[in-house]
Amino acid sequence: MPSDTLPGWLEWFVRLNPVSHLVTAARDLTMTGTAGVGAWFALLGSAAVVAVFAPLAVRADLRKA
Repeated sequence: MPSDTLPGWLEWFVRLNPVSHLVTAARDLTMTGTAGVGAWFALLGSAAVVAVFAPLAVRADLRKA
């Protein structure tokens, strides 16, 4: 579904979502043979999510132990 047909708040979320960029990169890779810029956005977004939530998860796990 094209993101420009979505409501504004949902379009904003889709444009920032690393999974959307991963899907776009996979489509580009399948259709053209190159991953394109979407792959870099997916990697960057995924790294940001891990950088934020990995320390929080470790901290929560250490609290329970």
